[in-house]
Amino acid sequence: MKDVVQLNLFSWDCELLAKGQDALARLDFSGARKALQTICNKISNHPTAQYGLRLCNDWEYVLKKKKHLNKIIACEFLWNAIHEYNFGTSEMAVTLRNALLKMLAAAIEKMDTHFFSDSGLCLGQIFSELKYFSKAISAFKSLLEYYPHEPSLLVLFANTLWQANNKRQAKIYYIKALLIAPTEIPALAIKDQEISSLMRKEGPYMTPIYEWLHQDMPLLNLPKIHGEDLEHFGALEIYYKILQVNQLEAAGDYDQMLICQNELETQVPEIFSLYMEEAKPLQSHYFG
Repeated sequence: MKDVVQLNLFSWDCELLAKGQDALARLDFSGARKALQTICNKISNHPTAQYGLRLCNDWEYVLKKKKHLNKIIACEFLWNAIHEYNFGTSEMAVTLRNALLKMLAAAIEKMDTHFFSDSGLCLGQIFSELKYFSKAISAFKSLLEYYPHEPSLLVLFANTLWQANNKRQAKIYYIKALLIAPTEIPALAIKDQEISSLMRKEGPYMTPIYEWLHQDMPLLNLPKIHGEDLEHFGALEIYYKILQVNQLEAAGDYDQMLICQNELETQVPEIFSLYMEEAKPLQSHYFG
């Protein structure tokens, strides 16, 4: 009978839990603590209320530490604290995490909308984690005007496009990042499983070529890239040679095109064979 009475008590705690969660959404730790402590006073082992109190204590402490830092360091500190903390998947934890991210976004918007750090902190990534994909895409595009060839930023943007179900456009930015700095892009950082699997199979240097061969992707006519090492340099030579063949065909210069095709066949017969098997249509894409 005692257990039945205790279960019935959970009908009243829902209202207090909702009040606590609403307070956390405003980062009102005092209000959240008052509602959650009321529950614990009646049900000492209430798991959700106890967890909520722990969230209040932990994050009130973090935000107090943040107050003593300058603006840029404070933003980095909070960003790292959010990603190092094990929030879990409860609705209360997600609510608090989103509130912290919104606070961080507001701080960066006041400070510098084009702020981008080595840790990946930027307005676009915050909006992406909040699943505000339209805002995230707009912020990334604006930031890429300042850092058009930053590989980690290109991957973050590609991941956002992928999550927003703009998968073909995402592939373009993944490939651009891999062409620029293949060794800086870990396969695990890429949400497109086809590309990450291809990286593990063919290596990051050759992935842009195989992705084009297998997926009918446009060739990216980027400014001249200087290879990181001999393997990167060799892969870029192949990529640009295929691009040159396509451009010559588009221009109707078939004599020069055949010369380039012969050079490609001599240089990489396996790739040339795949190239001919796929019978790629004209698709040179000027990406800038």
